[in-house]
Amino acid sequence: MNRHSFDKTQEVRTKVLQGMSLIIALVALVVAYVNIIISKVYILGAIEVLLAVFCFYTYYKTCVSASKVWHRWAVAYAYFFVVFLAVYILKTDEGITHWICTFPILAYLLFGKKHGLISSFCLLFASVIPLYSFLSLGGANSLHLIVNLGLSYMTVWTVSHIYEAMRYSNQETILNLALRDPLTKAFNRRALQSRFSKQTVIDEPVCVALIDIDFFKKVNDKYGHDAGDAVLTQLTDLFVEQFKEDNVFRMGGEEFVVVINTDQQAAYDLINCLIKTVESHKFTYEKNCLKITISIGLEELVTDSFVDLSKILKAADGYLYIAKDNGRNCAVCSINNSCLLYTSDAADEED
Repeated sequence: MNRHSFDKTQEVRTKVLQGMSLIIALVALVVAYVNIIISKVYILGAIEVLLAVFCFYTYYKTCVSASKVWHRWAVAYAYFFVVFLAVYILKTDEGITHWICTFPILAYLLFGKKHGLISSFCLLFASVIPLYSFLSLGGANSLHLIVNLGLSYMTVWTVSHIYEAMRYSNQETILNLALRDPLTKAFNRRALQSRFSKQTVIDEPVCVALIDIDFFKKVNDKYGHDAGDAVLTQLTDLFVEQFKEDNVFRMGGEEFVVVINTDQQAAYDLINCLIKTVESHKFTYEKNCLKITISIGLEELVTDSFVDLSKILKAADGYLYIAKDNGRNCAVCSINNSCLLYTSDAADEED
């Protein structure tokens, strides 16, 4: 399932990278000026100038939509390295240690929960090396600084982790609401449109089976809508069992689409087996055992061409109507310009 078109996480991370690159570049230039002109710390100042140049380069790349994943890692860890170097050289003289607390926020915003957690832990561990040197200076002030800095870092880390975990959870909830049918939990029409967008090019055989439940209204009228809901849910489970979750879509009402990643002849054989499976399956509601059959129209997507989903569904719908006109509980498709009709009793071919 192509969830990427609905998942804006990477766009957000790119925007964060863009903003952080610009901010880090400007701050690095100011700090470099102070270190070179005022403090006479030439090596650190030169490194900060290089950091600023690279961040400006990354900012430009994000503006022209040409940034790569490695840009995120490079900007973040170059920034971390320069801060560590500054802490090691300047120690507590300039209050540079406060910048360490920005690490978890930046790591989670750029890398997400998993890599943010790993990076934050590694950076905390790495911070111990320059901070440990402060203790060699002696005095309670150094110890107080390390304790307060450590507690501040842990607080920012915890808040960042909780925020990213809740953001991810909320995102998954929103994606499920957008892409899944609330009753059957199958993917919906929007998800199918996302999978076969106009930019999608088919490079291998794929078929679309449009499925309709026969006389579904009679089930609702005789047993009630709860019974109909139970049938839809159980039928979805059968589809998922045979064709996997990512290939099953509920279009609305009693109509489904199943995507079959094979050529039309093989797909035709598979849906014939599906018809037999559904016909023999015992659908239950309370103490009632319901007999359900399905009709199917099958259409193959043309390889090496852009997908026109509405055209594909219209063709499959035409075959579905032929299946209904031939007594239902059957599948229809076109192979070699002939209309193939399969019923649960026999398979016929009509010219």
